[in-house]
Amino acid sequence: PRRLYEEVYITIHPGTLSRDGTWATRLISTCDHCGLCKEVCPQHIDFSQFLLDSMRAMQKKGAMPWPFHDFWLRDMAYASGKAGLTRKPENVKQSSYAFFPGCQLAGSDPRYVTRTYEWLRSKKPDAAIWMTCCGAPAEWAGEVDIHAAHLEEMRRQWRELGEPTVVLACPNCRKMFEEYLPELPVVFLAEVMEEWGVEKDAALEPDNAEKGEMEAGSAQQAQSYALFDPCASRYYPELQESVRHLADAAGITWENLPYDGKKARCCGYGGHIGIASPSHTSYMTTSRAKEEELPYVTYCVNCRESFAGQGKEAVHILDLLFGLNGAGRPAATVTERWHNRLAAKRELLKTYWNETIEEETHMKLEVEKELERKLSASQILIEDMEQVIEHCEREDRGIIDPETGHRIGHLKIQHMTYWAEYEVLPDGGYKLWNGYSHRMNLEGE
Repeated sequence: PRRLYEEVYITIHPGTLSRDGTWATRLISTCDHCGLCKEVCPQHIDFSQFLLDSMRAMQKKGAMPWPFHDFWLRDMAYASGKAGLTRKPENVKQSSYAFFPGCQLAGSDPRYVTRTYEWLRSKKPDAAIWMTCCGAPAEWAGEVDIHAAHLEEMRRQWRELGEPTVVLACPNCRKMFEEYLPELPVVFLAEVMEEWGVEKDAALEPDNAEKGEMEAGSAQQAQSYALFDPCASRYYPELQESVRHLADAAGITWENLPYDGKKARCCGYGGHIGIASPSHTSYMTTSRAKEEELPYVTYCVNCRESFAGQGKEAVHILDLLFGLNGAGRPAATVTERWHNRLAAKRELLKTYWNETIEEETHMKLEVEKELERKLSASQILIEDMEQVIEHCEREDRGIIDPETGHRIGHLKIQHMTYWAEYEVLPDGGYKLWNGYSHRMNLEGE
């Protein structure tokens, strides 16, 4: 700890020991903010808070590399903007409860949100839906002003809903609410599900398209799982207990992992450290995945997605309760997450408010799944590639590779410059062969 402190100190205060102020910028951005260090330290040294304060200090003086968190701030803006939804049921002036799924639950599978809200409305007909981000990306990025503005908007939306009790699906969202929005009453989704029951009543019967997937999910219930506690759940033993009761109610057999309860460890998602230190993120996730050969069942969608991204079989507790997905489902790409969130919003508006939103239009672009996953690992959206191609074709910019005949062009989108290697197809569409990004500015004529 002493050495870490010194390295961070000489980074925040450049000139000390003849350093240039970049000594530990990557180190500062490699904390997942899980809080385990304080939990296990006999002196309760809280490096998570120390490194978060250091991040804020570096951001304030403009010394932190912006690419470390740029995509996640962009993702937060999308989740709370275009994909956001804050609504009470019709003819309800004040909702007693509001379902707050967090920004990533629908991204993994829209039904995680739509089916849960359907269940909640069957228990509390006046329940509202509140789809936005809790603000964690801005906090992890040290962006104090963005975070403060987002929190104020959240307070406004909560008052608009009638100051309901907020039903939270994500343990880290609870952590954010308690620290920054303590005036909002909150409860975990798992707790109310345990209390109110998740019986398969008529309101939750699947349509024909879902029956096959439910049968696959039912087959998964016959096998054993290891129960993975998300790192933020260590502060909420009542949540950990409720999830175990729900797992029993789902009819599965399960066992605890070596690190559970108060010593629950991060899956690698926390802090959005994947750009600053991708090798460390991969190490964390694969290390957690190897703790038990059994498939994992967890109640944090980011944990499920992180494990699935490393080839580890994993389900969310909602998969078992609603009979949705099996343990072998691949992780959603960043593009799929954006589309899934909008799909959830579209279905909710149509089902409960008889409203439609215009379908997004996209160019005819062929992208192999392997390439989409490669782009996703670098936080590149297919829409980014579409913008590059559209710009290059409209402006007749870019070069032709003499060996392949592929076109290669670039476009700066917000802060980042994106490159696309693509082919123009005879039918007027395009095929993407490669894509990447750089934090550079290219000055033309």
